[in-house]
Amino acid sequence: MHKTKIFKLQDQLSFAELSGDYNPMHIDLVKARRMYFNRAVVHGIHLLLNGLDLLCEDLNHPVYPLSLRCRS
Repeated sequence: MHKTKIFKLQDQLSFAELSGDYNPMHIDLVKARRMYFNRAVVHGIHLLLNGLDLLCEDLNHPVYPLSLRCRS
């Protein structure tokens, strides 16, 4: 099943507040346009956590991850 999530600036601002990551490439639309991707990009961990959330929605039982490892 294909799912789509559109991250809005408010999503990014809320995640920045929780994570402490206020890098302008994530939360400042003007400064982000001058950077590598020419637009704001979603925090990587925010994207990963959202993907896990969407994956778990389709399961018929609760999931309780004990750990998570990721590499960039």
